[in-house]
Amino acid sequence: MNQQDCINEIKNLQDFQMDIQGWADIGYNFLICNYNDDQQQIYRVKELTQLERIGLQYTPISSSNCVDQTIRVFVIVATCDRPATSLIINHTEAGGYYGCIHCENIKIGGDNARVFVQNDNDDFELRSNDTYDEAVALLQRSSSEERRNSITSINDGLDGLRGPCELRTLKYFDVYQSFLSDTLHTLYEGVMARMLHIFFDSVSRKTGITP
Repeated sequence: MNQQDCINEIKNLQDFQMDIQGWADIGYNFLICNYNDDQQQIYRVKELTQLERIGLQYTPISSSNCVDQTIRVFVIVATCDRPATSLIINHTEAGGYYGCIHCENIKIGGDNARVFVQNDNDDFELRSNDTYDEAVALLQRSSSEERRNSITSINDGLDGLRGPCELRTLKYFDVYQSFLSDTLHTLYEGVMARMLHIFFDSVSRKTGITP
């Protein structure tokens, strides 16, 4: 997340007549825990919820009477690489069916690559808290009903969701749209691949490098 992204989000919150006093960031390792330690992630999100509801107290330097003030903290955006984002959301990996966290497009490109580029005429639905809630409702249906557990299933209505995401409890956080684009995997990776094709457009017997 860069400074301009934060400023834009703060402006949006100000439209709700909220008193915005500043912004800060939290390292994504705060939310990524051991695969077998889901309780630790739940605990950490509860801490964020406490910051929303109760806030934290501090004493302004300019306060002559040393009077404490309370400030409430809201998580509004997150920036992670694509594998980390999938892990936090509890979503299918980026290269799988329904792997895009921004829409439900499952187009397949050349060489079995999953691509998620749409035209203006394409009919697609952006992901949101609402689409997340619908998928979670399917996950929470009666255990007596048969459910496919394959993460590559495209017919179970889950659209790539593998389980609940604890961040859904945060007030101003959208489980899908609040994650910013991962420029490393979505932009620079393709640029680097193209540059390598330009630099090494023929097989090098000495180095073994191929296009």
